[in-house]
Amino acid sequence: MTSFRGWSRWHWAAVSALLAAVVVLITVAVPTLSRLEARRINRSNVEAAENAACGYATTLLRYGIWSADRFDSYSAAISQGATGSWLAAWDKQKQSLRDTMLTTRASSQVWGAWCTVDSHTADTAHVSTNVPHTLASDTAHEPRHGELQYVLDLRKVNGRWLCEGLTPPMIDTFASAAPS
Repeated sequence: MTSFRGWSRWHWAAVSALLAAVVVLITVAVPTLSRLEARRINRSNVEAAENAACGYATTLLRYGIWSADRFDSYSAAISQGATGSWLAAWDKQKQSLRDTMLTTRASSQVWGAWCTVDSHTADTAHVSTNVPHTLASDTAHEPRHGELQYVLDLRKVNGRWLCEGLTPPMIDTFASAAPS
């Protein structure tokens, strides 16, 4: 058995310094590791919100309305990604939009989507989107190419990012972008 009686002050100082270093290391390492984990989770949350916004913006602008069934499928996809005031606005105005889109046999092809989270919390995100697309209809002489820019307000509901607000309002965008 080792006896500590013969240790000099230098031995005790070295052991004390070593213990102090371990305590400092633990004191610094644990919060640092916690912050790194929080940043990783935050980055993952931001990426999920961006992906949801780009996916939803693409859903909004990719359609070919040649029949009532096609509009109903399109409308269901929009409703599945919506919540709150945006879902209420869509439900309120989709019938008039349906009539217009069926009459003109409207279609839109999407060429990509770029999204950036402007601000967020754990359960909300404010996301800017840019979606290049081509609009066409039976009443248009030539397809129209353009880019629509939206700001989507997303809310996480049961683990899914859903659109609860859209600026400019989608209905207004359709009215102004409809081929003539």
